Amino acid sequence: MPALSWRFYSGDRRRSAAAAAMSFDAPIYHDRIAKLRQKYAVHYSEEIADEICLRLANGETLPSICRDAHMPAADAVRSWALDKPEFGERYQKARRMQHECYADEIVDIADDATNDWMTRRTKSGETVVLVNREHISRSTLRVDSRKWLLSKLNPGQYGDRTQLEFSGKGGGAIKHSAQIVAAIAQTDDPNAAAKLYSELISGSASG
Repeated sequence: MPALSWRFYSGDRRRSAAAAAMSFDAPIYHDRIAKLRQKYAVHYSEEIADEICLRLANGETLPSICRDAHMPAADAVRSWALDKPEFGERYQKARRMQHECYADEIVDIADDATNDWMTRRTKSGETVVLVNREHISRSTLRVDSRKWLLSKLNPGQYGDRTQLEFSGKGGGAIKHSAQIVAAIAQTDDPNAAAKLYSELISGSASG
């Protein structure tokens, strides 16, 4: 059906044109509604739950899993994860394993140079080898998308955050000046007191 130019329609004519377009596409909408009803008619079962978790753990996305005819809608699965504690726990574990699949995919995509080069024949009949920049750009996008997703979903393991840790001598806890002075006052051992005093004046203690 040709696209309608709404500039030339007004009032009743515009409404009639819209109704005609809707009636033209009615079979498509009916088919979509039927498929949605079929999806929401799928009830929870251990067999379905096991398949969803297994496929998630192997790196598939939830929307791709739910495209299969025997699977429920994606938002139904998320509702199950919230309403059913046992399934919710398995679902979260499957998601964490999915992250590992994403990390493995990053390495596989980066190491795969299969289509990085392409051969072309020039007008003179000479065969030349060229860089397939489109393929390389696509691979870069796939890697960067997974890296960004992992950094947000699991920043502790895959994020770029740098955590600084401060420690005292030998990796121990930092001793404050007040603590050392109190320890000197409480000890009866001259050697221990001398050692604590040495720490105090050496600057290894914080204020």
